[in-house]
Amino acid sequence: MTLSRARIRELLQSKPGRLAVKTIRVVFVVGVLALLFFQLSSIGWEETWKALPTTPWFYVTLLAIYVQLPIVEMFIYRGLWKERPAGLLGVLFRKRVLNADVVGYSGEIYLYMWSRERVGVGESMLLHSVKDNAVASSIASTSMAVLLLAVFLYTDQIAFLELIGNPRPVYLLGGLAVLAVVFLVIYRFRRTLFGMPAKVVGYLIVTHSVRLSVVHVLQVLQWWVVWPEAPLKVWATMLVIATITNRLPLLPAKDLIGVSAILGTVGMLNIPEPVVAGMLLSRSVIDKILNLIVFGASYLTDEPVKKRGGEHETLRSSTPHPETEPKTVVR
Repeated sequence: MTLSRARIRELLQSKPGRLAVKTIRVVFVVGVLALLFFQLSSIGWEETWKALPTTPWFYVTLLAIYVQLPIVEMFIYRGLWKERPAGLLGVLFRKRVLNADVVGYSGEIYLYMWSRERVGVGESMLLHSVKDNAVASSIASTSMAVLLLAVFLYTDQIAFLELIGNPRPVYLLGGLAVLAVVFLVIYRFRRTLFGMPAKVVGYLIVTHSVRLSVVHVLQVLQWWVVWPEAPLKVWATMLVIATITNRLPLLPAKDLIGVSAILGTVGMLNIPEPVVAGMLLSRSVIDKILNLIVFGASYLTDEPVKKRGGEHETLRSSTPHPETEPKTVVR
């Protein structure tokens, strides 16, 4: 007997269903941590500790990578909403933390609920702006991952080629074909995916693509300052693994999955394992610490919604904002 979507949703929202989902998430994270512990024990804890990055540039690039998404999205939402709501940057940092450490797209739900009480545009505009920005970011990220993999395979810059052969033109053509199919599907279902005008959606996709290109450069630079003797093939392989694992949908602890996957292939990279482990662990631990500090600080300093007459005063207009409400659907 098959279950309908409504029945599945009902089961997931029930108390046993929520408990089961939470248990699965905990078991999954514990499993990833156990695998990571085994890998690090094989490398050697003392060697890993001694190999922690000492150059300050590693931590400068780490901070730049950490703040880039909230800052870029701050300008995106200011442009879409034609407003500068107080606390926008703080809530975007909290959105980043929720998506990274809770579950994918939980941050978008939080941002939407936050903006309903603080942004003076129509309900429809708020929903479309948050949803379309998330979809555009996902499209840009997936496209960049496919293109990155295809280009590095074509230019013989990934260590996997030693295992699977070297028909390089096939990789590039295959990557371009996948991108073509992705954009054809997007075009076909554009009216379902997006609610904002086509030029706005195009702007969002281009903005996130440029942002991700800068992030990839910063990531390679972060690794290079620690071990400049390594060839580009090492960093290209690690970057592709990290990018692909980051695209795994709705999984917790994706950064730890990426660390484990990279450590599992470090033998073919011709670089000291403790160096790689030290870099990846430093990045993961510092990222978690920053998440804790940023989430708490931004939440405590967030301005509360003003009250009027015993009720929450909202800034939402009862009618759509004439300048920001989307007038057309993507055609």
